[in-house]
Amino acid sequence: MKNHILFAIFCLGAFDDSVAQNNVDSSTAFLQFIHNTADPALTEIDIYIGGRLVVDGLSYRHATQFLAVPGDTELRIDIAPDSSTSASASILTTSVNLVSGSSGIALAQGHVSTSGFQNSVAFGLTYFDQARQIANIDTTTDVLILNSSTDIRDINIVVPAAPGGNINQDIFYQPTASGYYELVTGHYQVQTLSIDNTLRSAYRLPLSSLRLHGRAVTIIPSGFLYPALNSNGPELGLFLTMATGGPLLPLDMISNNIFSFAEANILMHPNPVTDFINFEFPFAARIINAQIIDVSGQEVRSYQNIDHRLDISDLENGVYTINLTIDDKNFTDKFVKIF
Repeated sequence: MKNHILFAIFCLGAFDDSVAQNNVDSSTAFLQFIHNTADPALTEIDIYIGGRLVVDGLSYRHATQFLAVPGDTELRIDIAPDSSTSASASILTTSVNLVSGSSGIALAQGHVSTSGFQNSVAFGLTYFDQARQIANIDTTTDVLILNSSTDIRDINIVVPAAPGGNINQDIFYQPTASGYYELVTGHYQVQTLSIDNTLRSAYRLPLSSLRLHGRAVTIIPSGFLYPALNSNGPELGLFLTMATGGPLLPLDMISNNIFSFAEANILMHPNPVTDFINFEFPFAARIINAQIIDVSGQEVRSYQNIDHRLDISDLENGVYTINLTIDDKNFTDKFVKIF
């Protein structure tokens, strides 16, 4: 596992050691590479720009920083297996032309092996030419979601404004025209949905804990939903990519099944509520943890090892989502807080 960036800046045929955006001239663009090819034959890749080796051995589930490259110039990109000696060993040759001053992302995906995979997705680079290295506002985190896993093309990945409730397009945060979610830096969920909007899984997105104020990040699905049908490759997860590159950060899965209180015959009363919420369970519950989410999608309260009663008297009036984790199973409902 080398992940060596040999030349940080490629500028009109000459390389330089600096990658600071304000240390380059106006003709420069920036390009980040993300290796998301879950093919055992390509655990590491070499990257050539204009025939010159710029990244030696980029590992699976790793990313480069944003490399400075000539803008408004057709750049030849070659991807070769690790330990290649020249661009002539390339398994993929493509090109990209980035506008000067802009940033782009090149996402490596698919596979080169001709058998052993459920879907035949040829290895390639997918380009996104409106990338950001920092957020537009210091108090937000700008989040780009790119769907790139080879065996789950039929899913949607969303950021719900009220996680855990009934799926409804009106309660999802919406990306801007550039494709980024501009989220006030806090704690969120990211959910994967089937085409009919059935919830498949949910992941924690702890932007505040990761201190991502003013940052721009990319989320990608990586791995296989059905590893046994795909050469026993890595299991599916959602991963966070930083603009500074390095290993992709796995997001913690909350559950691959979240049930409503009604589905589980859990009773919650009273609702609306002034001070205490009471729960009645049709099953024995040993460990009960609770999370309360406001209408903006922010976590406002978190409780560990609660009993069958919860004191919410200090909450402001409003509508809230409550998520219960009971012995590793997840349940959700809504309640109204009133004085």
